[in-house]
Amino acid sequence: MSFTKAKAYLESVGFADHIMEPEASTATVVEAAGNDHSAVQLTIPELEQVANARGWVDVCKEAV
Repeated sequence: MSFTKAKAYLESVGFADHIMEPEASTATVVEAAGNDHSAVQLTIPELEQVANARGWVDVCKEAV
């Protein structure tokens, strides 16, 4: 479920005050190759930069 849909649902059931939106992401990612001694941990902005990203694609399956 996308954040937008989750937010809309929470608002519709009266939980709008439970929604938290940080100004900047603190999430990090670790690539799938290698092991814990060779892995590189990157923030989302760092990943976008090194990957020359043009944008993001939502690959989550929507609930039916």
